[in-house]
Amino acid sequence: MKKVFLVAAALLISLLGACNSDLQTTLKLGRLAAIPASASELKLDGTSNLFSSTYFIRFRATAKDIDDFVRNSPGLRGVTPTRFDANHQLLPFTNDDEMRSTEHEYFGVDKRYPWFNPVIKKRGRKYEIPQDHDANYGEVIIDDELNVVYITVSHS
Repeated sequence: MKKVFLVAAALLISLLGACNSDLQTTLKLGRLAAIPASASELKLDGTSNLFSSTYFIRFRATAKDIDDFVRNSPGLRGVTPTRFDANHQLLPFTNDDEMRSTEHEYFGVDKRYPWFNPVIKKRGRKYEIPQDHDANYGEVIIDDELNVVYITVSHS
């Protein structure tokens, strides 16, 4: 019984370490600041192969901590965000051409990550992370109504 517990504990610590490592690596690739101390509901997942990778992060934090995160992220310095409101929303892409409007922006839904759903209908912003010399790029989407941050970092 004691050995089973120790093996389970070691496996859990190893998995948590791997997740933390993936988080730190993703933030480094995106040239982003550390996740705020007030962050909750943190999720991280993605895919990677020899040629490319894409990682997704989602967390909730206080408005002040989100603003500090943006301000302290080298990859976002000098980037002017796209603003979203009732007249310019961020919506999931649909196959119905007639439903799409030129006033709004659309994103593709990846069914592997149902928790990554950055719909913004009232108040939010999107920062594009410019590609660096190592071909790392991405975006940070902030729902300012719910104080939720969605991050995508890719390498190709």
